[in-house]
Amino acid sequence: MITTAIKLFLTLIFSATVLFTIGCQKTPPPVAANEQAKTAAPAASAIKVELKTDPVFVEPGKEVELSLTIKNEKDELIGSLANANEYAIALTAISQDLSQFYDLTLKPFPDGTYLVRHTFPTAGRYTLFLDVKTPDGKLHTEIIGFGIAGDVPAGQELKADNSLVQAANGLKVELKPESEIKANDPVRLFFNVSDAKANEPASDLEKYKGEDMHLVIVSQDLKEFIHVERPPGSDDPEKDKMQESQTGGIRAARTIPAYVTFPKGGLYKIWAQFRRQGKVVTFPFVVKVKAAEGEIDYSKIEIPKGAIRVTVSKEGFTPKAIEVKAGQQVTLAFIRIDQENCGTEVEFPGLNLKKDLPLGKVVTIDIPAEKPGEFNFACGMNMLKGIVMVE
Repeated sequence: MITTAIKLFLTLIFSATVLFTIGCQKTPPPVAANEQAKTAAPAASAIKVELKTDPVFVEPGKEVELSLTIKNEKDELIGSLANANEYAIALTAISQDLSQFYDLTLKPFPDGTYLVRHTFPTAGRYTLFLDVKTPDGKLHTEIIGFGIAGDVPAGQELKADNSLVQAANGLKVELKPESEIKANDPVRLFFNVSDAKANEPASDLEKYKGEDMHLVIVSQDLKEFIHVERPPGSDDPEKDKMQESQTGGIRAARTIPAYVTFPKGGLYKIWAQFRRQGKVVTFPFVVKVKAAEGEIDYSKIEIPKGAIRVTVSKEGFTPKAIEVKAGQQVTLAFIRIDQENCGTEVEFPGLNLKKDLPLGKVVTIDIPAEKPGEFNFACGMNMLKGIVMVE
């Protein structure tokens, strides 16, 4: 029942995205020319994603098969993405506290489905980020909530790194922002990669996903996703010359730049991936992004202890699908974090309940979860949708 519910729900969510983009979202601000693609409501050619899990009830520490079916706005299967371009589809899984990061490889099948098998070590909420480049060349990023039942371990507190130098598997990577990292201001991030023992440039890096570096950036609240598969350029001649002048003509590291525009202030986690000697090595960094002038950091707003945070923004409700155990006390804490959406109120038809959602205010709603069932909710215009599934 739960599998069917997830499939139908996700189909409805992504089907409604086009209507939301046209009738609900305000005109977005101009995008900088060198800004990387980030999570946004799809434009004219929206896609639909259907998710199935096998087994239906996923347990921590046990392998699960994730099956994704991707369709276009005409409900037609998009089954040739991987054949047309091996980098046309990518799937990333991240835990709620951002401590776990998985770069998953999807295997295409002739029936239009994409499969991957993976073992999630702990219970709790995970977020799947699916990047799809459709045949028309447009990039879509879909965010799918994914829950694993069981005792959830205490999450790790996310803090900005005091040192932006990491070492692993014989490599050393130093992250050096070109300037202060500030919301809405394009910034160039330099990744200086060297051999940890020889203290020389890592000259033996292999291509990974077609480039020297694969970069994933996610905000602390999992609302903003910047997936840089192909950073512009590889080595930076100007940076190299500067290093050579400082080291007497000997380069201590290979420099790979990435151009990024962070959409809002707050903490972000960065995963930089490199391939060397057939192995992919991942380096995590946590940076603090300064808020833009006049920006309010709604992620700092506290919610009642034990409540489930549901943010409302131009991307809709996050998470859209919430899975809870029957017999638990369930409280949803809604926070509307921007004005570029029609989520000024939330309605639960099955509970005959409707509440206003003032900008930046916490609005709590108790869900009767004594027995298994489903509770659908939506914005007042019925464009943004969500579901609570009681198992």
